[in-house]
Amino acid sequence: MSRQLKISSMLAVAAMAATALLTSLGHSDRTVHVAEQAAHQQPMAQSVPLS
Repeated sequence: MSRQLKISSMLAVAAMAATALLTSLGHSDRTVHVAEQAAHQQPMAQSVPLS
């Protein structure tokens, strides 16, 4: 279970990093919007204690 939470947490972080990267590269708002939608579809593992 903790491994699953760790993986989903890393996926959420990776999605946020991808969104930030797309934003910094100056891609269109539509591309950033799609990346943000993908980030929101990931389970929010940050709110779950990993201990």
